[in-house]
Amino acid sequence: MSERNLFTGILPSNSMREMNDWPVWLWAVLQRLHILTRSTFLLYFSFASRRDKQLSEGPATTKTENMKAVLCLAVIAAFYCAVEAKYSPPKTQVYSRNPGEYGKENVLICHVSDFHPPDITITLLKNGDEIPDAKQTDLVFNQDWHFHLTKHVAFTPKEGEKYTCKVTHGQDTKTYGWESNM
Repeated sequence: MSERNLFTGILPSNSMREMNDWPVWLWAVLQRLHILTRSTFLLYFSFASRRDKQLSEGPATTKTENMKAVLCLAVIAAFYCAVEAKYSPPKTQVYSRNPGEYGKENVLICHVSDFHPPDITITLLKNGDEIPDAKQTDLVFNQDWHFHLTKHVAFTPKEGEKYTCKVTHGQDTKTYGWESNM
């Protein structure tokens, strides 16, 4: 029967039993979590290997205890970074192509940016009801994997009507209003 735990799917095979090659094991864990690159890891362990050489002259238990402490700290840091780096709430702007004037055709635009993960829904509303025929751009991302998206629809504002943009990102839903400046 195979052993399943928190690290199943993250760790290389047999790594929970065989910790002799711990730098390779740690590198594999951090790489699979997308926390560490190979060059950063090798740089760190070039210094760590000098320290290990000094420790090898001492008792074996000290070396093992230090290895376990470093390993635990690295895993905790990796999980913290992985969780913190994944969620960024969206920044939302609601505006019109032209200055708002009652009775004049215009375009209502809702631009959502700097969010991650890309699970997002944008809805343009008139007095709480979805405006039909709204168009949405393709989902685009920056080099840092933060996304942006724009949705727009033609509309003719009338006095007393309320235009809003409802953004649902993950579990959070927020509504942003359009101000005509009239």
